[in-house]
Amino acid sequence: MARGDGSGSAAEEAVRKLRSASGENPGHIFVSYDSRLDPAEISDCLSRSFPDTSFIAASSYSGVLSDQSGSFDTDRSVAMLALYDGEGSFGSACGYFGDVSSDAEIEAIIEQAITRAGRNGEAPDAVWISASAGDENRVIGVIESMMGQSVQICGGTPGTLNGLGADPESRSASAPGGMVCGTRFLAVTVFFPTCRITTCCRSAFAPSNFVGRITRNSGNVVYEINYRPAAEQYADWLRSLGYVGRQERLSPAALQRQSVLHPIGFMSGSFGAQAFYKAAICDRVGTDGSMTLLADIPSFEAVTVMSDASKDAVAGCFSCDRSSMLYYRDVRYYGSMYAVCASYGRNITGAEADRLAESVRSIQSRGAYAGLFSDGEQGRVGDSRNQNGYLMVCGMHFYDAI
Repeated sequence: MARGDGSGSAAEEAVRKLRSASGENPGHIFVSYDSRLDPAEISDCLSRSFPDTSFIAASSYSGVLSDQSGSFDTDRSVAMLALYDGEGSFGSACGYFGDVSSDAEIEAIIEQAITRAGRNGEAPDAVWISASAGDENRVIGVIESMMGQSVQICGGTPGTLNGLGADPESRSASAPGGMVCGTRFLAVTVFFPTCRITTCCRSAFAPSNFVGRITRNSGNVVYEINYRPAAEQYADWLRSLGYVGRQERLSPAALQRQSVLHPIGFMSGSFGAQAFYKAAICDRVGTDGSMTLLADIPSFEAVTVMSDASKDAVAGCFSCDRSSMLYYRDVRYYGSMYAVCASYGRNITGAEADRLAESVRSIQSRGAYAGLFSDGEQGRVGDSRNQNGYLMVCGMHFYDAI
């Protein structure tokens, strides 16, 4: 990880650290960078420093995550995680797509990544994606149609309309570094079984004891919960839990703010006896008491209020690595890539960030990690399907047998 007043100096410092860690050129680099930095300078630095190395990058809200940072860095910063492998275990590609009636352009980008790994005819078993906001579910659907529903998908939506990615074969005068910018793009890295990977993805919010049912809705607009106006029921839950005063009147704007820390949650799957909840922020409160959520919820779905997770629950998500990674003596852990909901990043500051970073370092002391605060997270929660969610943490972990 590196910091700097300008994106060029921060990227160059990160490159120097990569070079000092290994004398070899990486086979692939993941990059997370503060959304206030200039992606063109970062792309140029990587292209000059590693002309034979592929990379994909995503812009991050609230700085970046890195094992080389004293905290979750909220300054102008860049984090890089390098992979070294000569077996064709991964391939990368990026590009634009536009026609909403056809998925051919998305398929072509993914096929290009597979071809660059030299593994034509083989199906990857894991994929990391950085897709434009609003297109994540479509991309997930295309990947599953090509590779099957068992493929592991992880990723984070960039914080700005920038997607970076490059392969040595893709660089040209017209597209230096392979950078793509615009409203619809995809940067993807595919991994084959010779690169050992496991993933974790979960909501960092815990459900409260209050449970209701959506009794009237249209898509993501919820009109009634328990046959009451949705906003009225939600406000009563907040008062009963002590999140607001019992006599406090909540304006639509206040309800929206509360939903960032106390979102509406609904069960999205289970693993054994444990239920996994997906959380949804309220985007708008109507004059009729309706709540427009940033997620589609089926009618009569059981819902609840989720508890504030800005302090300890994010570290809890990182701690699930211990079970998902199977830390046995015959496994060596190398490092991880993370995508963390931007809402957490906005609520983690000062001493709180230092405590959280220390907790993560104690878990991740055996390997490097890097990550971004994203605009949406992609992963598999519990035993459910791959999905694009919000208010989640997802991770891709690299290991090998000893």
